[in-house]
Amino acid sequence: MYPGIAPLSLLATVMLAGCMTTADQENRWVFTCPDGYEFTAEYSAGAGSVILQDENRQLKLNIERSASGALYTDGDTVFWNKGVMARVESGEADNRVVHQDCQGVSD
Repeated sequence: MYPGIAPLSLLATVMLAGCMTTADQENRWVFTCPDGYEFTAEYSAGAGSVILQDENRQLKLNIERSASGALYTDGDTVFWNKGVMARVESGEADNRVVHQDCQGVSD
């Protein structure tokens, strides 16, 4: 490789990334869980939130601090994902519904 080529490639990549709009940064994933539960997650990088939607409801969750992966919540529902894996929890503490090991694909 020629000296100076790698830094120029990196600079070009950074400059192009700076030109991306919020619409370019949004993406939608479809998740399917082993228990049959299916939902979509539409990420909005600029807003720091995700919109989860299943056949019964649509929720907007805000990003929270997480030690690993990405964690979103609205105070009741919690959505955590890392790579293509996800987990959703919702409901009251004594009647909590948990969907785990959900696999996602980009839509």
